[in-house]
Amino acid sequence: MATEVRRQALRWGVVMAVALGVTLGAVLSERIEERTATRNEERARARTSQPIPPPPLDCIDGLNCYCDCIQNDWLAGAVNTANDISVGLTVYANADCQGRGTPLDPNVIACLDFEQQTLHDDLVVDQEYFNDQGQPIGRPVWSDNGFANWRGYGGAWSTMLNDVTVSGGCAWNDQQPTGTVLRGNRCDVGGRCSAAVQSLDPVIQAAWQTDQKLSGGSCFAIGQSDEIANEITDIQPLTNGRRVDSSVFDGNQMLVHRLAAGVTNAFAGDVAINGAVEVGISWAMAYPSNLDRSGVLNRPWKPNEFRGESGGSRANNLFTGCGSGCPTDGFATTIFPMVNYIWYAGGCSGKLLGTNVGGCNCGTSALICRPAFADYDWDRDWGLSEWGCIRGHIDGLDTTSSRWRMWFNDTLILDVTINPVGSDQQNGIFQMKFNSYANANQDPPGEETTETTFRYEDNIHITNGQPYTCSQVGFN
Repeated sequence: MATEVRRQALRWGVVMAVALGVTLGAVLSERIEERTATRNEERARARTSQPIPPPPLDCIDGLNCYCDCIQNDWLAGAVNTANDISVGLTVYANADCQGRGTPLDPNVIACLDFEQQTLHDDLVVDQEYFNDQGQPIGRPVWSDNGFANWRGYGGAWSTMLNDVTVSGGCAWNDQQPTGTVLRGNRCDVGGRCSAAVQSLDPVIQAAWQTDQKLSGGSCFAIGQSDEIANEITDIQPLTNGRRVDSSVFDGNQMLVHRLAAGVTNAFAGDVAINGAVEVGISWAMAYPSNLDRSGVLNRPWKPNEFRGESGGSRANNLFTGCGSGCPTDGFATTIFPMVNYIWYAGGCSGKLLGTNVGGCNCGTSALICRPAFADYDWDRDWGLSEWGCIRGHIDGLDTTSSRWRMWFNDTLILDVTINPVGSDQQNGIFQMKFNSYANANQDPPGEETTETTFRYEDNIHITNGQPYTCSQVGFN
């Protein structure tokens, strides 16, 4: 009797499971159809005759990518607050942002996740494009937007940064290309052309023509996961990102600093910080598997720089890039790249006020600050082909006692107090400059690089306050 009851229950369970599966399948299908119809309507409103294919659905630009969570999602070109979720004093842009643990930042200064398809794709029409949410995402990177052949002036990179003053080392070549221009117009304004964005896709490179970029190609690219080994074929995939199936840390695209063999590089654009006297920054960064053999570590390799009001002196403050000769006071490359320079116009004597973690020494013109080996060791804590979380915080730049801190993967590795008076940052930080200048290739020659290499960055978040934690940035 008990056996027959169990058989009947099993039969009914199967019937119910099938019925429930059909019902759930119908509901899911209906929801997918509704979402597809909605997305199609949004695309129809996007006011572009050149539709952009939707990206992979790890995140949707303008809706739930990192900077959408930081600055709020978008709809029809305007900030969308309808989906905001409040949890106590914490506000999330939408349920997806709450799920990933990334709240809105009311103090955000700048956020760059490089997800705009206009930064990467080979778009053949020089016009304004829009994402699926109706948010404007700029013109193709080579666009001059009708401005006298100033190549790149109206492109997505320049307009994203509101900056067209890219130094010659990373700009489109003047008077190039010499032949038929396949994309845009020839650069022909006396060397004032804007940033040359390199694609890691050889098909796109061919369409843009190689002779319209610098010797050796440009200084940076916007890359996707399947392009990481396109140029150097044995480059290994990047690990430890938010996306376990991708070399991109988060979303679908990342910033790639590109250093061609024998080329020094220069600045590729500025991020405005506008004189903030308190700055927190967090981002993801990785180095490729060919870094050592490229030769770039033979001499100092410059990072993004944080500059003051005059724009003259340097403050590579939240992390820096150094090779075997940097600095020259006995440090080993095992603390690569965590050496910080704080430059002073009249010398740095007496400018160090106290150390809690790590330490500094005065190198005549600059305080050179670095972690202790016990707190950070490249070989132990990081490594090639692996995403790491960099965080920094500077406060009190308008006083005579400023605290500078740096974390790696949420471990405090530097905590010092300095007197900022006399430094270029004494009135605040005004800009972050994208930089990857290689001293190994400068004139007179040192030990030149012999192979193109890279530096990868993603989810750059600058705020007027404490930096976001690594888990908020997207690290597990």
